Amino acid sequence: MKFNRIKIIIIVFITIGFVFNRTFEHQTVFSFTNNCYPINGWLRTDPEDLGMNSTELDRMYQVMIAQNVGIDSIHIVRYGYLCYEKYFEYYNYTAIHCTHSVTKSVISALIGIANATGMIKNLDEPIVEIFSNRTIQNLDSRKEVLTIRHLLEMRSGLDVNDLSESYTTAPIPFNDFAFRTNTTNVPPGTWINYLNPDNDFTRLITSDDWIQFALDKPMESEPGSNFAYSDCITHLLSAIIREKTGMNTENFAKQYLFDPLNITEYLWWVDPSGLSMGADGLWLNPYDMLKIGYLYLNLGKWNDLQIIPSDWVLKSIQNYSPELGGYGYGYQWWLDINNDYYYADGWGGQHIIIKPNRDLVVVFTAWDASSITLSNAFILDAIVTDVSVTCPIITTTTTSTTTSPIATSTTTTGINTQTTTTETSGLDILLILSILIVNSLFVWKRKKK
Repeated sequence: MKFNRIKIIIIVFITIGFVFNRTFEHQTVFSFTNNCYPINGWLRTDPEDLGMNSTELDRMYQVMIAQNVGIDSIHIVRYGYLCYEKYFEYYNYTAIHCTHSVTKSVISALIGIANATGMIKNLDEPIVEIFSNRTIQNLDSRKEVLTIRHLLEMRSGLDVNDLSESYTTAPIPFNDFAFRTNTTNVPPGTWINYLNPDNDFTRLITSDDWIQFALDKPMESEPGSNFAYSDCITHLLSAIIREKTGMNTENFAKQYLFDPLNITEYLWWVDPSGLSMGADGLWLNPYDMLKIGYLYLNLGKWNDLQIIPSDWVLKSIQNYSPELGGYGYGYQWWLDINNDYYYADGWGGQHIIIKPNRDLVVVFTAWDASSITLSNAFILDAIVTDVSVTCPIITTTTTSTTTSPIATSTTTTGINTQTTTTETSGLDILLILSILIVNSLFVWKRKKK
């Protein structure tokens, strides 16, 4: 009888060990910055689960409603989980939105990819050499040493007035939903009725040859000597992508950035030559804007795919313009020095905000709002604490062979690459030992008989 009780206890123990072993085998706790990606859509949870105060976020929403601040959508992702999502007016998660100058940050990513593949071999290559087939006006010793790097840093030395002259002379009718959602209204289009003819952006988009207009701009100072924001500069970067890769910028983006991120719904305005606009004109939905932010948060990595070199991401968010005070500028990315984050900034309130030290990505789309002010006033204050998260293993049998030029690997659609390993765990060892003990007892019992 005593021996039977021992057998029962051991069998129960083995059963418990087996259940726990099978349970823990399919769970992985990890830092989100390496693993938790929206393979089959964004994972969702409540703000409190991620150490955030939903009351503070709801207070922000009430302020938006009361003050009619012009927000179209707001999304917050922390630790890879979408924890806050609001839409206003006619927008929803499927609607693509003009990102305006957020386009510049995407252009920066594409330059980084082209550089990593060797298509752009040298960031210090003079612009006049890249466009040696063109006759460039106002050519002097300063323009002859203007390089790709100077353009990335917005320190070209060109005589530009994008920030000193108002963009508009009349309020753009953002309350006219048909106007602000018209994807075919390529500038100048009906935009020309509201734009300031003295601003360089208006001059650029009303010229017959946008690239030539930008190349012909006179120099004001030595390249690298001072910060001067300009749409002409980033359009030249788009032209450089086409010159160096032999592909239009949109096609290059599709192959090397959008397809690996599964970004399929987008539109990109073009100049008269068919070149994708560099400074403006990329339309994305907010979920895909979040993907770009999350890619940068993870230093260019998406699952096992290194889409953008990590060192490029780090160089992109260095401050090359300390004269801007509490703000800074990297490679077509803005920096908020005081609040310790960086962001893509589009006219009207389009933003991709990335705060690495709090594992946070925030996306705003808007029509006439100071989204950054709202983020600083409410979202950053809503972070209460840091937490650990668990990302579920997602499995599917559908596969693709999207590969990165940075690190050749195969992505498996819908499968989180943080898969369970078959290494022997402590519970496995315990299970094996228990079986051996039971077997020994049975052998001993038979021998005793």
